[in-house]
Amino acid sequence: MIKQQDANLVTDSEEKKWARRAHLSTLLSYPLFFLPFSFPWVVVGNIASPFLHFLSRKKGSYSAKQALEAIYLQSLLALMVWGVFSKFSDDRFLLVLGLGGVLILHIILLSIGVFKTTLGKEHHYPFSFFPALFRNKRTIENWKEIKTKLSAGTDFSDYKAMVEKIDLFQSNLKSELEQFSDPTLKALGLDFETQLDEIRRRLAEEPIRFKQAKQFLQYFPESTLKVVQSYNKLGFSKLTNQEDEESIKRKENLKSLFESLNQTSKQVNLKLKSEEAFHLDVEINALKKNVEYGGYT
Repeated sequence: MIKQQDANLVTDSEEKKWARRAHLSTLLSYPLFFLPFSFPWVVVGNIASPFLHFLSRKKGSYSAKQALEAIYLQSLLALMVWGVFSKFSDDRFLLVLGLGGVLILHIILLSIGVFKTTLGKEHHYPFSFFPALFRNKRTIENWKEIKTKLSAGTDFSDYKAMVEKIDLFQSNLKSELEQFSDPTLKALGLDFETQLDEIRRRLAEEPIRFKQAKQFLQYFPESTLKVVQSYNKLGFSKLTNQEDEESIKRKENLKSLFESLNQTSKQVNLKLKSEEAFHLDVEINALKKNVEYGGYT
C-alpha cells in the first residue's frame, strides 16, 4: 500500500531550510539600531538580508515566496517603529513601551512563520498582498460564480480545496522534474502535468463535474509526486553515464508509470468531455502494483 502524503506541504528539505533562513534573517535588523545610521538606511538594512535570500532562490519557488513575506514583515515593522518614534519621541516611557510592543509582535509573528515553514506550509503575514499578487493567472477562478454553480456549500469547499491542492502539486512536480537529466522522463512528466492542467481548466469551466474526477485527483497526483520524489532522493535523476542495472530498472519503471498516468489522464479528459460516468478502481490498483514493483513504497 502507498502511504499518502499531504500534497499541500512542501517536502523539499532544502526549500524549507532556505525559507526558514529568510524569516530568521529578519533578526539581523536589531544590531542596525545601534549603528550611527539614519532611519531610512536602517530600513534598507532591514530588508537587505531577506532580499538577498529572494535573489538567491529560484523565481516562484517556495523559499523565494517566503523571502518576499520576510521582506513584507520587515517593511511592516519598520513602519510601526517609525510610527512609535513619531508619536512618542518626547515621552521616553511610552517610546520604550511602544518599541517593546513592536519587538514582542515581531517575535510572535516570526515564530509562527518559522514554525509553518519548518513544516513546509504556505505562510503569509497579516494583510500581506503577495498571495493576490503572485496568484497564477491561468488558475484564477471567479469563486463567486463557481459557488452559484455548485448547489451545496460543502461542494464548493471541496471543489476549492481540490483545485488549490492541484495547483500546489503542479508547482511541486515542476520543481522535482527540473532535477531529471533524462529528457524522455522529463517529457513524460511534463505531459502528465499538461494533462492535469487540461482537467483543471475543464473543471473551472464546469465545476459541477468535479465529483467525476475526484477519485482520480485524490489519488494519482499525490502518488505521482511521491514516486518522483523517491526517484530523486535515490539519486537516479542525475545519472547520465555508467548507469548500473538498478538505475536502469528504476528509470524503466518510472517511464512505465508516467505512460500509464498519461493514458489515464487522457481517459479522464475524454470522459469529462463526453459527460460519461467512469470509475478508476482498476487503474488505481494498477498504479499501486506499478509503484510497489518499482520499489517506491
